[in-house]
Amino acid sequence: MKYLLTFLAMVLALALAAPLVLGQEDVMKISSAAQGLKDRPPVTFSHAKHSEIYECTTCHHEYNEYLANQGGGEAKCSECHQPSATAKNPTPLTLAYHQQCKSCHLRLLEFKAPKTGPIMCGDCHRQGAPAAKAKEAKKK
Repeated sequence: MKYLLTFLAMVLALALAAPLVLGQEDVMKISSAAQGLKDRPPVTFSHAKHSEIYECTTCHHEYNEYLANQGGGEAKCSECHQPSATAKNPTPLTLAYHQQCKSCHLRLLEFKAPKTGPIMCGDCHRQGAPAAKAKEAKKK
């Protein structure tokens, strides 16, 4: 009976958590234009790859008054961070992305991890992305 209750509790926990995990797109396009970066192509981000390796709270954060990360649910960065700093959130969206992504990749590089992730602008903002092709077509 004890094992049955444990099993049922696990099934219930998985059923409740599934919509949270499955609600995210596997691959996301992060628009640079929405951040005021009209010269940069959008960033293609593999949420699926990152969520296999890291806990959700590594990126999705919400800090309490003691600066402890309470997790941020499914919130997108742009739900709290605006293109420009605000009184409510002084970290603009572009800086939030750069701090979150690039600092993690640099930390992996520092620890000599086999895979570190991109740290240079052109490694994330890849030429040949749809926005970059449209920009090149306008130049011609």
